[in-house]
Amino acid sequence: MKFKFVLLLLLFGSALMLPAVPLKPVVVAHRGQPTMTLGDANAPLDIKQSISPGAIIETDKDSKVAVAIAPGQMVVLGNKTKLKVISIHDAEASKGAVIELEVGIASFYIDPKYGHSGPVFELIAGKETIKAKGTTWTTGKSGEGSSGTVSTTVTSSAVSVTPSGATASFTASAGSVVTSTYSSSGAWTGSVVVNLVTGKVTTISAGGGSTTVTASPAQLASAAAGFQAAVNDAAAGGVSSSEGAALTALISNINTTLTNAGAGVTITAADGSSSGSLIVDSGSNTRDTITASPETN
Repeated sequence: MKFKFVLLLLLFGSALMLPAVPLKPVVVAHRGQPTMTLGDANAPLDIKQSISPGAIIETDKDSKVAVAIAPGQMVVLGNKTKLKVISIHDAEASKGAVIELEVGIASFYIDPKYGHSGPVFELIAGKETIKAKGTTWTTGKSGEGSSGTVSTTVTSSAVSVTPSGATASFTASAGSVVTSTYSSSGAWTGSVVVNLVTGKVTTISAGGGSTTVTASPAQLASAAAGFQAAVNDAAAGGVSSSEGAALTALISNINTTLTNAGAGVTITAADGSSSGSLIVDSGSNTRDTITASPETN
């Protein structure tokens, strides 16, 4: 049986004219039955439900959920994912929300119309921090705690990645797949950035050095698989017309690189109509018109 999310459209309207106040994240869509744990209480999540600081949102193998973190800022949790809201957006204090991906995979979207004009959220995955403005990306984390692997795939604009213990952050642009590894003690052991547009791979060591070489066909094929999954996830969350055009152009450039390198794979655009889609297929259900408005405290 095919499932499709039904997204409640919470438009800004006159709310944008109100004084800046702290905003609680709010559920804007779900599939299956995600849950929220706050303190000792655990309950199912539903549309319009606000999320308080300290709450843990969790999905099982059959559920997904979309949460508006702040105006123009959304996260979509995939199956078997756990995310904690550490603090909430406060535009008046110029502070974005801080959220932690404890385990699983999630897609993140910051509308450029709002991302560049105010504070955006900070994502923590294990001992890695990811920040962006006006960006679409997907981050996955294996294993709970600070050990394991953190993978980030950028489908538009760029993100800043700061592993714990790194001497400096580094930037991953659209078309890049970043994989960072952490030891059983949580120590960062290094990161690998495969740029599918340039066909280069950069290895960043925990000691602070980095090297960039031409990626092998196998490296490109592996990164392409991750990128394809991120494209599918982004489409499930709704793609605006401008974002769709930019993504189409990006995919074309990536496929040229993959073909020239003999990687044996190509990327295909997703239309969001597949099983488990977040937004019903409709011209009005795009990110040009859907900007969720979290509830005020």
